[in-house]
Amino acid sequence: MRKRIYGLATALTLIYAGVVAADTQMTAEERTRFGAEVRAYLLENPEVLEEARQVLEERRAAAAAERDAQLVADHLEELYGDPLSPMLGNPDGTLTVVKFNDFNCGHCRATEPDLARFLEENPDARLIIKEFPVLGPQSVVAASFAVAIWDLGGPEAYEAVKERLFEDGPDPDAQALRDMAAEVGVDPDALTARMGSEEVRAHLQRNVNLAAALEIQGTPGLLFEDVIIRGRIPYEMMVQVRDHLKNR
Repeated sequence: MRKRIYGLATALTLIYAGVVAADTQMTAEERTRFGAEVRAYLLENPEVLEEARQVLEERRAAAAAERDAQLVADHLEELYGDPLSPMLGNPDGTLTVVKFNDFNCGHCRATEPDLARFLEENPDARLIIKEFPVLGPQSVVAASFAVAIWDLGGPEAYEAVKERLFEDGPDPDAQALRDMAAEVGVDPDALTARMGSEEVRAHLQRNVNLAAALEIQGTPGLLFEDVIIRGRIPYEMMVQVRDHLKNR
């Protein structure tokens, strides 16, 4: 494909060289003849235009990927260094996946089985979850609850309530959340205090700020190392991204 593009460039260069000397400007007649020859070439080879469009799209995609990688590099501490961000999978994993999550988000819920499968089949992977409550007050309550459970109960307690919140939907009823905390071994009074703490509020605000910095406007947002995916992808595409990271 690129050979044809280069062929077009060469052809146009030769046409131009034949029409006008290197150190002179084209006359009106020469410009007319040059334009006619270019038009004739494109009419005879219209596939070149499609190939040029494809090359342009590839270059734009590469530039966007490079820009995303720089965004990630600029925010590594916020992504990986916040102790209030739940982490599942292998805590020492060499492949880091980050999910920006809202418990009211249907696509976030639909992504869960694929992420669980990905962690199971990639023991070198870890998943960091950024609770990102963008879908209303219920989302904020659910996010505060989940972060407090993680902080007080650890990975097993967090994973248990995460599944409940996705299965049943986030319930803003305070007593229901206290009961759920007790079921996973977290003291309800400690939970209530932690949910309302400045630390949890500030953590959620940091997540909102981080999403904005990474140009993630909705949920789910996924990062596979320095590859940012703004939206849901199927398991097969997760594997493709993993292989791309390993082979680059």
